Amino acid sequence: MSGLLEDLRAQLDGIYRIDRELGGGGMSRVFLAEEIALGRLVVLKVLAPDLAHVLSAERFEREIRVAARLQHPHIVPLLAAGRAGDALYYTMPLVEGESLRSRLDQQGELPVPEAARLCREVADALAYAHREGVVHRDIKPDNILLSHRHAMVTDFGVARAVSEAVDGATLTHTGMAVGTPAYMAPEQAAAAHTDHRADIYALGLVAFEMLAGYPPFSGTTAQALVAAHMTQAPPRLTEARPSVPAELAAVVHRCLEKRPADRYEDAAELVAVLDRLAPSSAPERAAISRRALLISGAALGLIAVGFGGGFAAFRARPRATPAYRRLTFRRGMIRTARFGPDFQTILYGALWDGDVCRVYSVRPDSPESSALTLPPAAPLAVSSSGELALALGTHSRGIMTYGTLARMPLSGGAPRALHEHVKYADWSPDGRELAIVRRVGERDHLEFPAGTVVARPDAPDGGFSFARVSPRGDTVAAFELSARSSLFGRVVVVDRAGVKRAVSARYSNVFGLAWRGDEVWFTAAEELPLFRNTIYAMNQSGDVRIVARVPGNTSLHDIAPDGRLLIARTD
Repeated sequence: MSGLLEDLRAQLDGIYRIDRELGGGGMSRVFLAEEIALGRLVVLKVLAPDLAHVLSAERFEREIRVAARLQHPHIVPLLAAGRAGDALYYTMPLVEGESLRSRLDQQGELPVPEAARLCREVADALAYAHREGVVHRDIKPDNILLSHRHAMVTDFGVARAVSEAVDGATLTHTGMAVGTPAYMAPEQAAAAHTDHRADIYALGLVAFEMLAGYPPFSGTTAQALVAAHMTQAPPRLTEARPSVPAELAAVVHRCLEKRPADRYEDAAELVAVLDRLAPSSAPERAAISRRALLISGAALGLIAVGFGGGFAAFRARPRATPAYRRLTFRRGMIRTARFGPDFQTILYGALWDGDVCRVYSVRPDSPESSALTLPPAAPLAVSSSGELALALGTHSRGIMTYGTLARMPLSGGAPRALHEHVKYADWSPDGRELAIVRRVGERDHLEFPAGTVVARPDAPDGGFSFARVSPRGDTVAAFELSARSSLFGRVVVVDRAGVKRAVSARYSNVFGLAWRGDEVWFTAAEELPLFRNTIYAMNQSGDVRIVARVPGNTSLHDIAPDGRLLIARTD
């Protein structure tokens, strides 16, 4: 057993349970560990002692925190950073799969469509991170993981954290450099000004290697490799592999231009070019504009989304670009949100600027929210006749709490209490009945109508969330959770007789559900990392398809008849 492993187990006892060393080299050694408080497996990376010795731990941790804000489907997030004795470490989720380095070593060149798709996914991650002000500086096959056929970039921001945390010395004194010579842009190797375009160059090197089966430059020493990057032209990709389309080869070669100004201006431009080159293999998802989702200085925002001319048009053209309208601009947490009876007014409950949860209204044509004159509450549902179902209470941050269910007309009046210990509720289409999730003893009951139990969770400590009545009024959909405080569960559709008509597979980080015609649309995490970045649709047979993928945590709250989605984005 290595001395470092023993030291880590002693220093991090009670925080992480260190299992074994997975490998590593260069700047870090890699360990498999369990984060005890959350019971999840993580990868714990420890910086090399010679490197850690010249770094400021405080500055390193600060830079890691900056990078940890990145939330994107193709970025492995950083979870934590700290010191264990003399060792500096950082953690990230354990991702199932293999590295691109391992795939290339075993297989050599990849099929052209797969290489183009992986290149596009990495470019999409770079475009997002660059907009957030984070440059990777060490893009290479070792830092690209392949999980369920998708690329996930790891160690984002670590190179910056290392270079920014140098304390009274230079990395040269340690015998190490930030970056890998085989994948280093000429300006980076020359220690000249380096910006996001160095990542584009590195991605060009990776793309060349995926398509040709070998890197475009070689050398027996690091110095020889650096010289090749700075002085030699790369081999023509179409000569190295004639089956590579000339247009795709041209894209790779532009990434590999020696001068940064001759490369793509940014990774977003590269993504757009790759999408145009491969329309048939481009991801079947709605293209998401990060600018439209950006909540400047805010933690969470409410957004109205429209897919072209409506749902039918979106179904016919799965790659149609949605239009976004940002509706909220304050710092805090949105608890619930619903369209009003006119499907223009939007009612939502939010904890803004440290306040308790209050009910607000907003319209897309005038995005200035107004607070309703009500006690603290969260709106749960709006009936077709203009009556509001409310959960009275302050509703602190975190998992939705049980409270008093009340009703009141939107035209005015005081809330009238109906039931206690209720967490979710929804009106039937005629506005006469309510489906509710109610705690009875230590168990959740799904009731439809209220007072008639139609389902109890299978797990002894299970629960329900987001009960929504179907447009026909004959069934109710909800998340059935593995535990009441959990976000791990499945979608169930139950009729009035208590028969489960449809059941999905289990998903992680489930939060947000609404009906669209005969389908139940919901938001959940597709895979590691567990960001709620995918909108799904389940039909009456329990079959599930992906509607769209979005960066970060997104919660679906309601859908208008014309296909507009009401979603909340958490940064």
